[in-house]
Amino acid sequence: MDFQRGKWGVLFIFTFVTSIMAQNRTLNRPFQPVVITGDLFEQFTSAPIDQLFLFAYRSATGVFEQIPFQWDEKDVNGDYFMPDDGLLDANDELVFMTRDAGDKAPVLPGPWINDVESTTFPRYEIELTDPLDGSKAWVYLYRSSTLVPDPGVLNYVDYFASNTGNAGEDTIRSRYYELVNDRTGFPKDLTIPVSAGGNGEEILDVLKFRANTSLANIDESNITANSIPFKDGQVRVLRQIVGTLKVNLPFPLPDLDLDFNTPPAFYYPFSISIDIDIPDLPVSVSLARESIDLNANATGMKFVNPHNPSPGLTIDGVPDSPDLTIDDLLPGNNWMYINGPEGTIVHFFPTDPTLGNTRQLFYMDDNSINNNDTGDKMSYGDTGVQISGSISGSFSLDYKGYFLDSNQPSSIGNTLAQFEQNPITIDTTSQRFPEVVPVELVSFTASVQNSTVHLVWLTATETNNFGFEVQRKIQSESDWLKIAFVPGHGTTTKPVRYEYVDRDLLPETYNYRLKQIDTDGTFTLSDILTVVVKAPQSFALKSNYPNPVNPQTWIEYQLPQSPEVIGQRAILKIYNLLGQTVRTLVDEVQSPGFYRVAWDGTNEAGEPVNSGIYIYRLQFGSFVQTRKMIVIR
Repeated sequence: MDFQRGKWGVLFIFTFVTSIMAQNRTLNRPFQPVVITGDLFEQFTSAPIDQLFLFAYRSATGVFEQIPFQWDEKDVNGDYFMPDDGLLDANDELVFMTRDAGDKAPVLPGPWINDVESTTFPRYEIELTDPLDGSKAWVYLYRSSTLVPDPGVLNYVDYFASNTGNAGEDTIRSRYYELVNDRTGFPKDLTIPVSAGGNGEEILDVLKFRANTSLANIDESNITANSIPFKDGQVRVLRQIVGTLKVNLPFPLPDLDLDFNTPPAFYYPFSISIDIDIPDLPVSVSLARESIDLNANATGMKFVNPHNPSPGLTIDGVPDSPDLTIDDLLPGNNWMYINGPEGTIVHFFPTDPTLGNTRQLFYMDDNSINNNDTGDKMSYGDTGVQISGSISGSFSLDYKGYFLDSNQPSSIGNTLAQFEQNPITIDTTSQRFPEVVPVELVSFTASVQNSTVHLVWLTATETNNFGFEVQRKIQSESDWLKIAFVPGHGTTTKPVRYEYVDRDLLPETYNYRLKQIDTDGTFTLSDILTVVVKAPQSFALKSNYPNPVNPQTWIEYQLPQSPEVIGQRAILKIYNLLGQTVRTLVDEVQSPGFYRVAWDGTNEAGEPVNSGIYIYRLQFGSFVQTRKMIVIR
């Protein structure tokens, strides 16, 4: 599948004589976004986000082009909507589209953007690799206070708040689709415009969900959206429903009004992701369902999925008998393709294989009026998943959809499923402008992020500078420890910036100093910096990364400063779905602090585990938390 780039702003480059040619991009995932966290840009930690700009190199023209991108700030709890501090942290996210990435720039000395201040900072080369075929593309992240957003750069998505008085009735407009929501905050209208390869017909009835219990049946019509926090960038819109769920109980029981706050939904140029968290209800759920129902304008479109192959089922309002099988082991395989002149829709409903007793396709094509239904009371290609059996406690119903042009074959479903299961790998490399050389101490500063200390020092001139020994000690102790050596740059009169990141520190008050060493062995000690690494305020077991696991993943957790947990053992274990212990990763007394442990996908005997879903569980005193991960071989 080929694609066209939009109109980009262009910056001409400094040119250098080089015998190393650029490497052309081969990556072809035009519908996929890329999301990279700030921890991969250590040398930009605490930099003002409005000074960080993303470029692609075009070898055919020899220029760098500013491309669509955005930074979304996020705190350690995953909250996107807290007040921003404007500084790059490890959790903040850089977002752009793979279709806008470019070629690999020639090695330095080679091209650089035409901005003098950017030469005083490193740039990051970001290499994108498709793990399925090894194809690649590149983008470049620069820092400068003199760079400005190029007005010629494409804006992919826009958010329009409700003007009706009902917060949920807002609109997201991509260049490739338009989605309108109703008072519940969930989608009710979908259009793929002619300019994006559709026919401009509005084809959506409503996104539906069901949670049936012995006391009450709940659906999307029970939701009222009270407010819609959002962020609107060039590449995606983030949007959250903060609302109320009304549970109508039989007389004489009083109705319940429950808080209903969805996780942030993501709206990209070609796709959306919406998760629905069903709260803990008074009784267990016997049936749960999430589906996308179309309207009569979808008549004539075709439905295809892995168990109902091409030519598939014709959406016409007349009941069918589809194969209801779905894949539990790899939920990402549960793609559903709907196509016609109106455009192409590819649904994904990732389903927890431990939820309920039976999980199956839900497909309803019946234009008979059903007064117990929602929306227009009819079903046209109503497609999703249905879960039967006792479901206790809170659970999640998740949806991801792609909205594409009408020319996409049914094979796009499997292609996108493969992309979802095999995300692009990211490699970042810091590169310095060839004429920028470090220089004599004029400042020495430190910043703290969780258990990491970021040291930065600047020099104005250097003479015979061999380098800097970075030293640290606990403030209450007397002995200094050498923790790193940063090479100097001999003799120079040009200013330079040095950095060092000290990681995985326990909560404590630390002192830092630099020992500047000349080439003849003489040295000078800097002033002392004092830094406080604070203990976490709460327990937390984080989501592993990467997930799916192949071949290794990292698990992070934090233990707070609390009297009742002093001397407690931290126990972190991996289990299979039968509850059997697969691997013990941690079993020891640990102090309050931030921790990170790797799992290489093997059991206690060192043997690789099979593909499937695994549970990891952290116990620390009375605190217990579990999460799930997928292993793919």
